[in-house]
Amino acid sequence: MQIKNEVIEVPVEEISEHKDNFSLFSPLNDHLYNELKENIRVHGILQPLMISDESILLCGHNRLRIAKDLNYPAVSCKIVQGSSSELVQFMIADNSLRRGTEKNILRLIEQANQLSQTGTIRDGATTMGIAKSKFERYRKLSNLSDEFKDLLGCNQLTMGAGYELATKDLETQKKYHQQLAHLPKINENHVKYIEEDSHVKEALSWLDLKKKIQKQNKKYLSEIDDHCHQFRDTESKNDAQDFIKLLTTLLTDYELQED
Repeated sequence: MQIKNEVIEVPVEEISEHKDNFSLFSPLNDHLYNELKENIRVHGILQPLMISDESILLCGHNRLRIAKDLNYPAVSCKIVQGSSSELVQFMIADNSLRRGTEKNILRLIEQANQLSQTGTIRDGATTMGIAKSKFERYRKLSNLSDEFKDLLGCNQLTMGAGYELATKDLETQKKYHQQLAHLPKINENHVKYIEEDSHVKEALSWLDLKKKIQKQNKKYLSEIDDHCHQFRDTESKNDAQDFIKLLTTLLTDYELQED
């Protein structure tokens, strides 16, 4: 990646916002925005905006918005050259330095998700200005379904519950969402309860099936035994006796397990 030293004037209408800006960074609240706007009204835009070769805005989205509000015809810019992933990394690093670590959990997750696709955990954590362990947690949370991300964003889902759910595939998460979405606050214990309940249901279902098989085997054993006494052919009789031994062993083993 390279930042050109030359500062150029670029017409405001020729600069377009980066497609990922809103998903990566929170907009300024009204109070901070108005403070910045008043400062720019008095002193102008002191630092050049950062744009790509295609005039896509990388850094300075609030300043560009204010420039439009104040009817600036053009703004000072520097050109940043690099791959798409390098430009995203640059955007996140610059925003973290200017405004500190992003506060919105969903945007932190998106930042970690994008950085993890092209770099190491160490690089991603450094870019975001956070610890590696925290970066890894945000990265894992990117595996959440959109429904659970929405609940996390409105504080209806705890981080602990999010970590538990993020280990499951999207189809399983969909089933969990159907059972949990009505709760005012979903925590880790709620998720574990569904897991335990699911395991219990599976165990009971399997036990019920084994009992049905056991009952059926006893019926088959009685029928084979009756037929065995009627066989005249020695080979058929021996074959039936072998099968009777096999079924008897199965039935005995099962009864011992039950005891």
